[in-house]
Amino acid sequence: MIVTAVLFVLLVQTVLVWLWASVFILVGAFDMLEPALYFALVSFTTVGFGDITLAPEWRLLSGLTAANGFLSFGWSTAYMVELVRRTA
Repeated sequence: MIVTAVLFVLLVQTVLVWLWASVFILVGAFDMLEPALYFALVSFTTVGFGDITLAPEWRLLSGLTAANGFLSFGWSTAYMVELVRRTA
């Protein structure tokens, strides 16, 4: 049950990163999928390498991506802790 929950959480996080990459492409911040996906993943995980940056008019989106990732990982952690608590 816990392995299934971990895989589900990973799936949700992956979908969220792909959604952010899609947003970056749709607004015109990136014109190719790979850099959009890489930037979304780096921002979402709040690593923020800085090797790819957004144009000034889109910089706020990187902060929103990081905030969304930070909250998403927090909620996922709370979900997993509660699941372990209830199954143990």
